[in-house]
Amino acid sequence: MPSAQARQSFNASVSSEAVARGVSLSNGSPVLQAGADWDADNGAYAGLHASSCLAFAGRAGITELDVYAGLAQRLAAGVSIDAGAIHHQFRGAAAYSYNELVAGIGFDRSNARLSWSPAYYGEGGHTLYLEANGFHPVGEQIKLLAHLGWLHGLAGAALRQRDSLDARLAVSLDQGDVNYQLAWLVRHSLGAGAPDSLPRPRALAFSASRAF
Repeated sequence: MPSAQARQSFNASVSSEAVARGVSLSNGSPVLQAGADWDADNGAYAGLHASSCLAFAGRAGITELDVYAGLAQRLAAGVSIDAGAIHHQFRGAAAYSYNELVAGIGFDRSNARLSWSPAYYGEGGHTLYLEANGFHPVGEQIKLLAHLGWLHGLAGAALRQRDSLDARLAVSLDQGDVNYQLAWLVRHSLGAGAPDSLPRPRALAFSASRAF
């Protein structure tokens, strides 16, 4: 991975709420986030993403740091695949930290990803998370975004939980280096099993981010 061929980018954002897979991680309060990404011509990539002011499991002042790395390859015009790993670290709630292996396929305007964790949010048992994402441009600066995700327990405590289905529909507006998004969020439990007590997000969320 020659460093001379590597590309770096940075971003910072403010959001009305931190939401991950249909779960509120900030009890409906605003959060600050920042990230850095690196990728090389051979397809290798890595990065980190930090979120502050999180609150869950009866605790406040939690900071999340996600560190990830992987390899992406283009198969044909408009088609690519990637595989990698992510470590989710929660400072102030270390018991909820977890690791994931991810694999995905991408197209010009959509992608699908599969994530496997041996201990999702620190719980015993394995989980799979399948997601599909897409966008549709409306003019040069506006896009319609869509996300659908399904969380399924495979073993242990996760197997005894109900499956979870989350969805996100958003309008995205680009103004120079700044992106604004207004999103509608929803999460439902599916099938038999114990209901989860994870906090659901507000129906609407707003975010503003800037790339550097």
